[in-house]
Amino acid sequence: MTDQYKITRQFHKKKRRKPSTAFKKRKRNSRRYRKRVTEQNQLHGKHIIAQIYATIIQLFPELFEWMREIEDFREASDYDLAEIITASLAMFLFKTGSRNEFNNLSTDGNFQKNYEKLFGFKMPHLDTVYNIMKRLEEKHLEKLKRRMIKELLDRKCLYKYRFSKQYIVAVDGTGVASFGHKHCDQCLHLDFGHLGYSSKPIK
Repeated sequence: MTDQYKITRQFHKKKRRKPSTAFKKRKRNSRRYRKRVTEQNQLHGKHIIAQIYATIIQLFPELFEWMREIEDFREASDYDLAEIITASLAMFLFKTGSRNEFNNLSTDGNFQKNYEKLFGFKMPHLDTVYNIMKRLEEKHLEKLKRRMIKELLDRKCLYKYRFSKQYIVAVDGTGVASFGHKHCDQCLHLDFGHLGYSSKPIK
């Protein structure tokens, strides 16, 4: 062993130091934080699932039967249309960023088990869902939405949210209504270079 090698080895030995107490504390806190975030996400996920289940059972008990009534343009398939449409909705309900992310979730045994327990369906691959949904005529989905809205109206679920005895339909808007005159005492005055009044929801 040469003297140069000994010197280099001794130099590196001196450089190695044990992690400081502050470093260990930061690492420990980081692990605790990740664990807490994971637990919170799991709890939030369970809460969302519980809400979805309650909404379907209480307000739309026949939802899946309505889906099955849609005319299927396929000759044969491993999944019926109710399973396909439900999977496409689930991707948004569970706030997955992409089809690939949802497919990755489907490989999780617990997620797949909870999905099947919640909806009563198998989980199709989202590429399969995409290929079918892009060929499904929009009129069928529009009819499904109308039936759901009619169900809500018949049950008077939206009755207390009416405005001037009318049901409100918001389409990417911030206001409820606008007038050229003061419609009521709750109207807010907005000046756009001319006199105007509008009614806005209070947050």
